[in-house]
Amino acid sequence: MTRYCRAATYVLLALYAVALAIFLVSAFKLFGVEGDAMSSVFLLLMGQPWIGFADLAPEPLWPWMLALLPLVNIALLGLLCSLFAGRGTQV
Repeated sequence: MTRYCRAATYVLLALYAVALAIFLVSAFKLFGVEGDAMSSVFLLLMGQPWIGFADLAPEPLWPWMLALLPLVNIALLGLLCSLFAGRGTQV
C-alpha cells in the first residue's frame, strides 16, 4: 500500500514540475512564447483548497503564492504516506 502512496506522491511532484515549467515559460516569456494568463490554470487547480490564502498576501506576491501552494498538498500527501507506512497489516 505504501508503494502506491509513494508512487502517487512522485507522480504529483512530476505533474507539479511540468505545471510550474509551463507557468514560468509563459510568465517570463521564455523561448519567444507570448504571455498567457491561462498557463497558470494547472497550478491553480493543484493548489486547491489553499489558493484562497493567496489573497491574504500583498498583490505582488500572488504569482509566487500560486507557484508554491501546490507544494502544501504534495507535502501533506508525503506526510500521510509516512504516517501510514508505520502501520502494518496485523491480523
